[in-house]
Amino acid sequence: LKMISPKVLKDLQEIIEANLDHTLFPYQKGNSLRIGSTVIRESSKGHLVYCAKGNKQIARTFCKTAAVAIARGGDVQNILQLDNEIMKHFNDCIFYKHTMKNSKSETARFVAESRYEISSDKTRQLKDKLDYYIFR
Repeated sequence: LKMISPKVLKDLQEIIEANLDHTLFPYQKGNSLRIGSTVIRESSKGHLVYCAKGNKQIARTFCKTAAVAIARGGDVQNILQLDNEIMKHFNDCIFYKHTMKNSKSETARFVAESRYEISSDKTRQLKDKLDYYIFR
């Protein structure tokens, strides 16, 4: 085992003893994720984003990444638009996978595979855009 330097231990001790605002750290409690004064709850229809202070719903999102981006204070309208596009491409991927698995036509399978790759790439690009709101 490597020895931990005394400076690192001292710095860690200072962080632990500091009066940190615990609302700055996200934490999971039951089926809720709390980020500051925002609560994200999973539901059968996606993720619900609530303001804990006002006890009102801010948004409902398809993916958890969009909900976290909203909780981090991102532009709600832009995030919801990205979330809707992700939902569309995700559903397209499900359809294309089904077509690739069940189609008897070689051409239909090839077309579905090509479209699946396009929708899958688009979904990843859109999630990267949401990551910007989270990690900025």
